[in-house]
Amino acid sequence: MSTTLSVFLGALVLALVLTPLAMRIARAYGVLDRPDKRLKKHKGPVPYLGGGAIFIACVTAIVGMKLILTGSPAGVVGIVLGATAVFVLGLWDDLSPLGPRVKLLFQVVAATIPLYFGVHIKFIENPWVALPLTLVWIVGLTNA
Repeated sequence: MSTTLSVFLGALVLALVLTPLAMRIARAYGVLDRPDKRLKKHKGPVPYLGGGAIFIACVTAIVGMKLILTGSPAGVVGIVLGATAVFVLGLWDDLSPLGPRVKLLFQVVAATIPLYFGVHIKFIENPWVALPLTLVWIVGLTNA
């Protein structure tokens, strides 16, 4: 089995184990999305925190793959910090809804973190094109 497939399967198993645990914790502490008949049409309360399980699984996979390939987590610090900022934004928005402008501003700030650590589109050599395009790409993926 390839290294990539092994890391993917490990992340998948971790997400499958952590998601029900996160749901139980959310229910126990009342961290629930309740229907409001306007925008939220689900029939009953839905537990938040599932994103935390996915976040932990993804970060574990990213760092694990980097460690396997290079023996060092260096180079993924910016990605992990940016992803952490976006996760915190999502959790904050779940618990106390934020407006679209605030979310977009926070996403742009979070997307600059990987840029600061040198993460950007590499096949475009001109930084005046590569950096803004990377920023737009990260914010776009965050909203996809």
